[in-house]
Amino acid sequence: MKLILLAACVAMASAWIPGQRQDCNKVDADGGSILLPHERYCQLYYSCDVRGNQTPLWCPQGMLFAYGPGIATCVMQDGITTLSCPNWQCQTIQDIGRRYPDTCCGKYWECTAINTFSQKECSNGFSYDVNQDRCQQGARCEKNDFCYDDIVPSNNRECHNSPSPSGDPCLYRSEGWEQDRQCPVGTAYDSTTCACTQLSTACSASGLSVELLLKNKEPSAQCQASGKMGWDQSLPVFSDKLQRNVDHYFYRTPSGFTVNGREGIFSPQGNVVPFIYDYFYNDNTLYSPLAIVMMVRFDQSQLNTVYNLLENRWTTDQSNQHCPPTLIFSARYEGVQFGDRSWEFTISAVGENSVQSTATVKVTGGGQDYYRIVFTFGVTSPTTQGIAGSVTNYGASGQIASGQQNRFQSDNRNLGSALRPTKCGFAIGRGLSGRISEFSVHEGCSNFNALGGQGSGGGFGK
Repeated sequence: MKLILLAACVAMASAWIPGQRQDCNKVDADGGSILLPHERYCQLYYSCDVRGNQTPLWCPQGMLFAYGPGIATCVMQDGITTLSCPNWQCQTIQDIGRRYPDTCCGKYWECTAINTFSQKECSNGFSYDVNQDRCQQGARCEKNDFCYDDIVPSNNRECHNSPSPSGDPCLYRSEGWEQDRQCPVGTAYDSTTCACTQLSTACSASGLSVELLLKNKEPSAQCQASGKMGWDQSLPVFSDKLQRNVDHYFYRTPSGFTVNGREGIFSPQGNVVPFIYDYFYNDNTLYSPLAIVMMVRFDQSQLNTVYNLLENRWTTDQSNQHCPPTLIFSARYEGVQFGDRSWEFTISAVGENSVQSTATVKVTGGGQDYYRIVFTFGVTSPTTQGIAGSVTNYGASGQIASGQQNRFQSDNRNLGSALRPTKCGFAIGRGLSGRISEFSVHEGCSNFNALGGQGSGGGFGK
């Protein structure tokens, strides 16, 4: 009897316990982070709205939800990501054999290899008991409403979602949210199931197919832009690699930002801190080699004021916990020196290995001068992939390099092969009183010299 009791105690002690359910955060939802993992079932996930409401949805059959830096989507179970099922352990050899509940009582999931889950089925008449960690008759099982075996398409089913009025199958709408919402990458909305349960390789956050997304990241000796900003009312973004516009969705502050066809103009007004926000870079991993180019002019400057020119976070509010920035461009005004205005530019980046690297440079110029910032991330030594770049004074016209051209002085830290992604896009020009006339991202830039001024110190060519 003692042995039986001991075995029962061990089984209960080792029973799997669901994770903590995450709350929807309005700040995170505004910034584009609207998907959260389910605390119990990896087939399910939550979709958040700006009011904090959670709507449970499910992945297409055979797929599980992966969540973490750089990913929030449904994936096949083939071990390609370490971020599948954050509430299910399957990261070490010791985890192999662990079991987890399915939304259907007669099934369960098992960790069959590192980062790989396989669906198992109980014998006829048996159900999986999560407390006993096995299939048995009369098992205590809480069948979920989203059991695939019980889903019957019906127009009478209560549904709080609807297809996008645009007709785009990759988008849908929810009650309480007046804008289109993106299905998880690789899935399309299905009205009969009230969820994004149709597999579709054409659906991505950018409107590009998987093949085009990869092509846009391919190496380019000409350093072609994967995204180059246009300054008209729609803020188009053009890919030199694809020779077409790429879908970028922008937020712009209700006042303080205008365009004139040649540049974006940022003018702080009252309590409004102007900026534009590009959702495209939410969970978008940027790999080495990479370059980002920005041309900026400062219309107003106050001594020692720091201007955030670029950062991958929605807000500076501490409640935006999903997005500690991993890429920042900033400029600090140091006052007048020898008749010219002195600026200190700083670039900071965090790598996939969580190492942070910083570089600075000082440049002087007149009150109406434009400064061209070239940021690069790539091989800086035989064992280091780090950040570098330069800043050049382009004069009042912004057309010709007419002043100083100085290179960033870096701490030469190794960041690994990619920048650490966040669940936020790019905030551009936050708080700037001035103009941005060039902003371009060059993924796969295998020849930084093609940008001008970056390689051996030669002159810029715009």
